[in-house]
Amino acid sequence: MVKLSRGDRDILRIYSQEYLSELETGPHYSVYYPGFSEENDVSYDLSKPIQDFLKINLDRGGLTGFISSEAAHFLSQSETYDPQHRGLGTLSEYINVRDASNEFANIFVQLPFNYKLMWRSGNIFSGLSLKKMKIDFSQSFSIISSDLLPQQNLNMTSKFKDTTHRINSELNDEDLLSLPTEGVYFLGSDSGYIDGGYDSDLFHVFLDNCKAFYGAGIALGMWHYIGFMGGNETKFVLSFEQREKNSSFYLGHLHTPDRDLNSLYNEIFLTKRRRETWHSDSPDLYSDIERLKPVFCGEHSQKLRTSSIWFLRSHSSENLIDKLLFAIISLEVMLGDRQESDRVGLTSLLANRGAYMIRRSAKERSDVLKLFKDLYSLRSKVMHSGTMTASKGENFLINKGLVLIGEVLAHEISFAHEV
Repeated sequence: MVKLSRGDRDILRIYSQEYLSELETGPHYSVYYPGFSEENDVSYDLSKPIQDFLKINLDRGGLTGFISSEAAHFLSQSETYDPQHRGLGTLSEYINVRDASNEFANIFVQLPFNYKLMWRSGNIFSGLSLKKMKIDFSQSFSIISSDLLPQQNLNMTSKFKDTTHRINSELNDEDLLSLPTEGVYFLGSDSGYIDGGYDSDLFHVFLDNCKAFYGAGIALGMWHYIGFMGGNETKFVLSFEQREKNSSFYLGHLHTPDRDLNSLYNEIFLTKRRRETWHSDSPDLYSDIERLKPVFCGEHSQKLRTSSIWFLRSHSSENLIDKLLFAIISLEVMLGDRQESDRVGLTSLLANRGAYMIRRSAKERSDVLKLFKDLYSLRSKVMHSGTMTASKGENFLINKGLVLIGEVLAHEISFAHEV
């Protein structure tokens, strides 16, 4: 918890008051300040320790985003504000700006807040009998069966009446969200600040973990990406905020996942063997999924996680040339070495490392070496010609390359798991 000097507190309070005095409000608690930009942010007037604290704990919106987001929440608690009001008016019509400014300074010293983030895993576990299941991949990322989630209704801070589809649930008149009683959720935990008006760093870290889970599982052969099944359900990530150390997680927000993750909701399915053997009491379920742990914790987790995300993108892309580029990025993240590649050449380095990882005989390694070099030749052609389509023979090469790169990723994950 940060300590504000008297000067820092005065700057924060005065800045908040000036900002709120100019602020206008629209429907659904949205708040904005026309013409305001980060260049106008006065956070540089704060002391150096507080500036450093801002950079670490506040989201991309910085001090401005913090005040704007807190103003929206403060406004939602005002008894005089009518959320159906469609006209524009100054914030001071609904709240005491001076009181609000003092309150923001008090809230600021409580940072960082703790967060729980949840996203339903989609069809990947549908139809399975999974109860009382919780597998921790790291201190901040888990999968958990819905029966272990809070069963009480959770209070959401904002209204989303214009959205007709959510995670199998509708917000009722009291703005409460009832979580679905079946399914498996990704569960993340982190600390900092989620700024409702800006891109949230905590939110994207959580989404990247979800993507890495999918991508690593494809490489290890646990599930398949079927692709392009469609479906018009809108999915939401939920985040719940704890503002005091011993309080419950009570302040809720809804977020829309990015396009990559949203498109996967209905398009990844377990392999036949896993579907037949995985259930709550199955040792195979836990031993299989725990093989993914090196992607999220351990010495090489950052490299494996990033590689898994790019490998997932290589599967979810509709364009074969994109598949090629994303798959090669996945390989380079996994096996690249700047010093060695400068000495022997990147293509030779990755081709040799990949071949020796996944093949044993000289003939098999020679075949893999040739295929990797052919993939890099095709990538070079794409990069220099700008072509967006592949011939029939190139299609075969790309699809075979995806399989081999998946084998390399699976080898690296399995090796890290054994270690």
